Amino acid sequence: MATARETDLVTVAAVRTGDEKAVEYLFNERQRIYMLAERAATDDQSARRLNEAFDKSRPIKVTLNAKRGTIERVSEPTRAEMEVFARSHVPLEKPDKIVPIDIAKIDPTTFNFVDLYLKWPTFRRCTKIVPRYAKARDIFDFCAQLSCNLPGPYAVTPCIPFQ
Repeated sequence: MATARETDLVTVAAVRTGDEKAVEYLFNERQRIYMLAERAATDDQSARRLNEAFDKSRPIKVTLNAKRGTIERVSEPTRAEMEVFARSHVPLEKPDKIVPIDIAKIDPTTFNFVDLYLKWPTFRRCTKIVPRYAKARDIFDFCAQLSCNLPGPYAVTPCIPFQ
């Protein structure tokens, strides 16, 4: 049986305090929201290291349990691990400022018109990666064929249960 635990260097995107004083950790390299496992939560060092990594915008070494959504262990990365991380995570040259998007103001009847949204600088970059809408549609259709939730034929066997 494959283990659900993985150890990797990550950067902390956000630290959120939810209801009942539960602290949630979001990582730039993962989609899931994580919480400290009981054992890591009793160790005051884990939360301190995560908060410090967030404050200083530097990577931290974590052992994650993807099935449970928990952080099992937090430790400082070695110099060699930091060098490998720095080589593989090249920052953008001129990143756009983070701008919140008010979903309520988006007109759903015009959302599929790509030209309306390409005026925003971030979306203009998309044309360098996906040169035209037809190609984006081909990529989407291929990804959709991977899902078990849609009727076959599937692009891969076994299909992927995305949900």
